[in-house]
Amino acid sequence: MTVTLLIVLIGACTLSDEPLSAIQLIWAGVVFNTLAAFAFASMPPCGSELNGPPRSKPIVNEYMWRNIIGQILYQVAVLTVLTFTVGGLFGFEFERSDPLHADELDIA
Repeated sequence: MTVTLLIVLIGACTLSDEPLSAIQLIWAGVVFNTLAAFAFASMPPCGSELNGPPRSKPIVNEYMWRNIIGQILYQVAVLTVLTFTVGGLFGFEFERSDPLHADELDIA
């Protein structure tokens, strides 16, 4: 979901039209959450973990954080390139906007 929000933020700052609509964002959230629920539901139950004392080790360790951050950066880079280049292949182009030069816009 982080990647989706970053792509929408990048698109809102550089394009005049949003790269993902509200319905597409909701659909992405439903798909991501459903796949995560299937992953947890497919794990076999293990009752021995509930009988012992609580553990003090973190759920997400440094190795996992590195992989998470790496995947976020990779996906944002790929989707940003696709957002700005692939539109021409399918016959649509986003209009570029420059929020720093608002005097060129017709603001009344």
